[in-house]
Amino acid sequence: MEVTRRLMEASKDKLASLENRLAGILKPIQPRQEFVRGLRTKIQITTQPVIVRRFTRRQFLFLLIAGIISTTVLLAMGVRALFSLLTALGIIQQADRQLRNQRKIASHRP
Repeated sequence: MEVTRRLMEASKDKLASLENRLAGILKPIQPRQEFVRGLRTKIQITTQPVIVRRFTRRQFLFLLIAGIISTTVLLAMGVRALFSLLTALGIIQQADRQLRNQRKIASHRP
């Protein structure tokens, strides 16, 4: 614990002496007004993150059309998968047989 305290005091002393030397060497300057204005406009322009920006009409239409097409494809694939599953289970064929039998019975009645 004592060693840590000594190290911290030594580093503080070194830091203080470095700050004193830099204060003597470095002089404050006044920046040109053109530089300040240019920097201010750059900062104001880039304050809005890219994620927040609005879509253009063309981008919005592209996303809308892509969404509609992908939804249609997903629905078609889902219907096809359901149809394949029911066919594999024999439910559709059984319903088809029942419908044919009902038609035969209905056609034989006078």
